[in-house]
Amino acid sequence: MIGQVASASVADIDLALQTATAWSATPLERGETLKRAANLFEKNDGELFALLTREAGKTLPDTVSELREAVDFLRYYAGEIHQAPALGVVTCISPWNFPLAIFTGQIAAALAA
Repeated sequence: MIGQVASASVADIDLALQTATAWSATPLERGETLKRAANLFEKNDGELFALLTREAGKTLPDTVSELREAVDFLRYYAGEIHQAPALGVVTCISPWNFPLAIFTGQIAAALAA
């Protein structure tokens, strides 16, 4: 099984938002975490290619492009972090057609901010 879907009620969403806490990492820690994630994406490219093929039906060239875009997002946002405190709690929803790249971009931007 690659994954599963679970429906969430309005109460589930309210509870998640009420119990979420902001990431308290410093700007340096946030940047280093995003760089480390980029390196791990590249190190585990074969597994990610297989998941993208099975989960989203992507061709091999498409999986390579999507992984490169995800890594670019991580490194870009790691370089854009400034000496400001984290903004708080966010939520991200990924489009089905770019399950790795766009979701990674949203999360990287949120973690950077």
